[in-house]
Amino acid sequence: MLATLALAGAGTVRLPARAQSADVWSPTDGLRVAGPTGGLEPFDPALARDVQQLPVLRQVFRGLTSFTPEMGTTPDLAAEITPSSDATRYEIVLREDIAFHDGRAITSGDVLASFVRALSPSIASGDRSALVAATYLGGIVGAQEVLDGTATTLRGFVQTSDRAFTIELIVPDAAFPQKLASVAASVVDAQTWGTTVFPNGSGPYRVTAYDAASTLDLMRSDGWWGETPAIERVTIRLGNAATQPVNLFQAGDIDLVDGMTADAMRLLTDPASGAAIGEVIETPLFSLTYLALGTQTAPLDDVHVRRAIQRMFPVATFAAAGSGNVVAAEGVIPPGMLGETWAAMLPPIDIDAARAELAQSRYGDASSVPPITVFTGQMSPADPLHNVGVALQELVGEPLGLTIEPVGVEWGDFLSGLPQGRFPTYGITWVADYPDPEAMLGVLFGSDSSENYSGYANPEFDALLAAAQTAGEEQERIAAFRQAQQVLIDDAAVIPLYFDIGYTALRPGVTGVPVSPIGILGFEAIRGAS
Repeated sequence: MLATLALAGAGTVRLPARAQSADVWSPTDGLRVAGPTGGLEPFDPALARDVQQLPVLRQVFRGLTSFTPEMGTTPDLAAEITPSSDATRYEIVLREDIAFHDGRAITSGDVLASFVRALSPSIASGDRSALVAATYLGGIVGAQEVLDGTATTLRGFVQTSDRAFTIELIVPDAAFPQKLASVAASVVDAQTWGTTVFPNGSGPYRVTAYDAASTLDLMRSDGWWGETPAIERVTIRLGNAATQPVNLFQAGDIDLVDGMTADAMRLLTDPASGAAIGEVIETPLFSLTYLALGTQTAPLDDVHVRRAIQRMFPVATFAAAGSGNVVAAEGVIPPGMLGETWAAMLPPIDIDAARAELAQSRYGDASSVPPITVFTGQMSPADPLHNVGVALQELVGEPLGLTIEPVGVEWGDFLSGLPQGRFPTYGITWVADYPDPEAMLGVLFGSDSSENYSGYANPEFDALLAAAQTAGEEQERIAAFRQAQQVLIDDAAVIPLYFDIGYTALRPGVTGVPVSPIGILGFEAIRGAS
């Protein structure tokens, strides 16, 4: 999922921090947090692309599975998920006690209706590129027909009772239960969608008030199937009211702040800040900030031009100039996925080799290469990615004699324009929606993926991804993913820039926050100090 450390494993390190206030938070106080500065519109799990929206949507909507903070997959609305031996068929039984916020029982028909809705172009005014769920549910038999608008149901979804159904996949997919935990695969009340003041959700919290420009108020749902959340009320700031979350935390206006840089964390925990802090959590994130080189657009459709840029851009130097919570990437897959490190063989910086690549291109030399436009979403100047276009011109363009033009695009337009193919060469941060290398390689660069915004296509790469899907042993999957990553690097279709470490600060008394490598999960797990 789109957004704005290299530790060996995925886990959470809790760092001691000085509590500076006798005021200890209690769940009866309610939870106050800063939400997405870009707002929640569209307030729809099937269309949400901004990673800041996902923690909010997870509170209101849930799917068949969810993740633990350790990135294990666990049943959520489902009670049982049984795969076939070849991972092409999943038998699923729903919990008996699940209900929407209005009390209506959730049935297998509601799951089917949710999936069909999430794959239907009609919810995006006919623009199927806006359908996030295509990435996660597109492997179901018949999904393509729904995406094409030629079917109104999923052939691969067979109901056997109100609580049981079977899902048939086109090809084996061992990661499918993880995909069912994505926000895009949430169960929604398709019967009443758009007819009620607030959505009739399936998660632990229901909406009680919503101002798209400033605030979302949530109340715990009496019908939630799990343990009753300790926090009854949640207030989420939105838009301009959510800007400068570190300052809001320091002033005591919110109860936790996540996504902090290392520099912000150091300032906040300095005794001079006066902030009341009970704990700081450091978490390696399953995210990648990268530069995609549009392989279908001149001049980057020439592999030698791409390789010339690759042989010149000093990733380690660029990452070191950041805010202290990034580590230079040595590949596309974040360290810790499947318990592995994933360093690829990256070519060394070499200006002579770069010039030789240009000489092999159809242009012959740099003077004939047309200008290269690099797009980024407008963001804080403190973010290293803000300056990637300028860095490319200074560190690659000028030494080689290429013209590289950086263009900043308003964030909302950037998010909508990427799947439309308007920004083929771009820099961005991607946070994995599930803890599998496919969430990086297949989702971002598979030729049939709706999230492949650069147009990259290589049959060898796709074949290796398919081999990873059908592999019977995990080591076989790992080997196939390693080979696929190397093909991608050798094609110079991407320049991986850095991996992130996230920092989350909590008020004294706030405990049990489920911080994970893909961000904060359900607020229902949060408790107060005993």
